[in-house]
Amino acid sequence: LPSFSEQQNIVELLDKSFAAIDKAKANAEENLQNAKELFDSYLKNIFENKSDDWEEKRFDDICVLQRGFDLPTRLRKKGKYPLVSSNGITDYVDLCKVKSPGVSTGRSGTIGKIHYIEDDYFPLNTSLYVKEFYGNDVKFIFYFLQQFDLSRFQSGAGVPTLNRNNVHPTKVYFPISKKEQKQITNKLEVLSLECKKLEVIYKQKLADLEEMKKSILNKAFSGQLSTLN
Repeated sequence: LPSFSEQQNIVELLDKSFAAIDKAKANAEENLQNAKELFDSYLKNIFENKSDDWEEKRFDDICVLQRGFDLPTRLRKKGKYPLVSSNGITDYVDLCKVKSPGVSTGRSGTIGKIHYIEDDYFPLNTSLYVKEFYGNDVKFIFYFLQQFDLSRFQSGAGVPTLNRNNVHPTKVYFPISKKEQKQITNKLEVLSLECKKLEVIYKQKLADLEEMKKSILNKAFSGQLSTLN
């Protein structure tokens, strides 16, 4: 062990170093959260500030939700088709029930998360999938459901459950023009990609800062702390 005075010096250096690291981590975490919220804010703004040619419609005149299918674990065989539950893709099986592209959400358990599926897939009975798009842009429906907040329709004191019959009569405003839907989707895709890039950067920064903290501790207890100056 180092002398008592040296221990005090090491502790002082560690305190200063860790305080600086913690501040940097707090900034990175704030930036990470801002990157996540940026997209959600932009998405919400699109549907709150609709153009004049949007029409009021029933939800089920835009898209129809349908309960998924039963497939007990003992009957599942490995395959190439995504098995979609309330949490999204959880496995791959040799059966498909719905042609791609598809959109699904949780019916039981996890409610409100929206999943976009690029391949033919098998939706489990814990999910609701979009059975009918009525010719609307599929990716636009995906974004529409993201901001719609299906979780507000959940019920059940134990396991949360989403009843599609409670959702379908809801009145919403929706762009009828397929061209406008695609234009909005393209803008959202670009912003989503940029936000994800930022998330990767800030997550890596947080990981690097944590590694730096471990490295400093290692140097402190191996007599190398002076090399940090």
